[in-house]
Amino acid sequence: MKIGWSKLAALALLLAIGASVIPITTVAAVVTAQTTQPVEETRRGPEHAVEVLISRVELLISRIESFSQAYNITLDENMTSLINEAKNLLNEAKGLKDTNLTEALSKVLQAARLVTPVYVYVIQKLPPTVKDDFAVRRTEAQFRVRERVVLSLNATVKWLVERGVEVPEWVLSNISKALELIDEGRQALAEGNVTKAKEILKEVDDIIKEVTKALKTELRVKWVKAVCAERSLIALVAQVNALIHIVNESAESIEAGDYENATEHLNAASKKAEFIISVVTSLEAYVSNESTYYQILNLSKQIAIILNSSIEDAKTALKNGDPDTALTILSNALNEVQPLFDQLKNLAKWKYSELEEAKQLILRVRERVRERVSKLIKIYVATEAKLSWRVTMLEQSLNALNLLHASGRISCQTYLNLLKAMKSFIEELLNAIPQNMYMIRARLNNLLNDINTYINNTTC
Repeated sequence: MKIGWSKLAALALLLAIGASVIPITTVAAVVTAQTTQPVEETRRGPEHAVEVLISRVELLISRIESFSQAYNITLDENMTSLINEAKNLLNEAKGLKDTNLTEALSKVLQAARLVTPVYVYVIQKLPPTVKDDFAVRRTEAQFRVRERVVLSLNATVKWLVERGVEVPEWVLSNISKALELIDEGRQALAEGNVTKAKEILKEVDDIIKEVTKALKTELRVKWVKAVCAERSLIALVAQVNALIHIVNESAESIEAGDYENATEHLNAASKKAEFIISVVTSLEAYVSNESTYYQILNLSKQIAIILNSSIEDAKTALKNGDPDTALTILSNALNEVQPLFDQLKNLAKWKYSELEEAKQLILRVRERVRERVSKLIKIYVATEAKLSWRVTMLEQSLNALNLLHASGRISCQTYLNLLKAMKSFIEELLNAIPQNMYMIRARLNNLLNDINTYINNTTC
């Protein structure tokens, strides 16, 4: 006999409701025994469901017996027979649950069908005072459930508000009202006014219904946009963190003269930045240009574009035999995205700490890159021979750069970026070179003049 698991779920709910109807004075020992048992690791699946059902049916039988004894309720021969048959079925189910789950489930359900009418009979025969106690405890439980629902709705609304979503004022006021009503209902119960408590409970249910409807209809689109914006930020922060580590590794590889490894790192960073740009671009179409989400997405995209462009420029500089310019480009890029991160922090306050951490990492890496450039400059300046070799490399790099631009192998913007980074490095090098190195300084000044001329004559 095959039984649908939907029926199992329905029966489980029925039994759970029945199990909640427990007078405190009658079953204190049962509750105490249950709460002192060790909590087992949560299990999932049909096997666990059958075990839960067995324990629930056993609990119903136990309550039938304890209630009938405590309140002198007589069970006729037929009812006693039903209970005994149910016990036998439960024992059979326990023996089958590990080998034949379907048959075990069938027997549990049969047992439940046998004891349910007996349980209902016993409940109906309970004294009025006990029934009143049941009503109070049921209503108390209902208020607890509603409170959890309202607090969950409040957390959702708070999440939306923090992300710039304009939540209607009536939604906020109704959530506050629901919490006040729950307190009022509990006070009514404490005073013994179950009727008033149930009326209040209905008001709370109406509020929950309306607020839930608003979240699913009026705020649904805004909610989705907020989620998209947050995901783009999460991806952006992850991207920047990855880039920071890659820049570090690239700088170390450049300093060690391992330009091939540095290029591999930069290729990986480029792919990450391109991914961010594509994700943000796909989301922009669904967001109003005036919204906070659009600003967040746009800033994220700007940061990714700047980083990606600088990575490509650094790779070009490495190919062109100019590692110092490559490092300068990366440092300048990190410096350029810093104010954009400040804007993001103001817009996305829920990600403030993560964005601040990313910004601080950027600052630290930027300083480390600058330190590496300074260290390399000191190495060049140590002897005139090394310095002369570096100046020769810079002259060759400028010539190669002009050829790349003239042949169209690099874009105009990349050309300008590389010229500006090279200019920055040469100016730093000039500051470190002793004044008595006339020939070297003259060559560098000539280079600087040429670069300034190219920059002034290039328009993109």
